[in-house]
Amino acid sequence: MSDLRKVLLVIKAEQVLKPEQRVAVLAEANVLAERLGAEVMIADGGLDAGLHSDIAPLLERQIELQQETNQLLEANSQLLEALVMALGEEADPDAPPLTYMDGTPVG
Repeated sequence: MSDLRKVLLVIKAEQVLKPEQRVAVLAEANVLAERLGAEVMIADGGLDAGLHSDIAPLLERQIELQQETNQLLEANSQLLEALVMALGEEADPDAPPLTYMDGTPVG
């Protein structure tokens, strides 16, 4: 994962932390951040923690996959239409095929 795409664990404190407090908080937060694959940031001014991540790439990929799925559905629909036209409306779906898939006649 590139540094720009890493999860950020933000820790906020109501007041400015003393150096020894900052070291203790960082030590605890780094254990959790390592398990999450995250980076830690301490922001003095309101004890709170949350995970923040850029989900834009995930949404973009989901849109691409949906478009590809729609293209496949359209292609399948066109193929089915062509098969129906080739077989004609009178074709018996249970009858043995007259040709192989490559078009050669069944002997």
